[in-house]
Amino acid sequence: MADDLTAADVRERLRAACKAAGSQAAWAGRNKVTAAYVSDVLAGRRDPGESILRGLGLVRVTIYRDAGTGPGARMKEGKGDV
Repeated sequence: MADDLTAADVRERLRAACKAAGSQAAWAGRNKVTAAYVSDVLAGRRDPGESILRGLGLVRVTIYRDAGTGPGARMKEGKGDV
């Protein structure tokens, strides 16, 4: 199973990819996004979209986890109505 990445991890990968490309503008041009968009993602003003993720070889995965509260949690503890 692949490691989960945080938004900060994605920004760091983007920062490294831009450095390897020579500049944000160079990486943006190669990946058909604007340099302003790359700058916004790096600054945390915008989330990376599919084009940036694809350029980094990443995919977005949405998961849901039990927070241990609510009716489902009560059922697990044997305290819910049956």
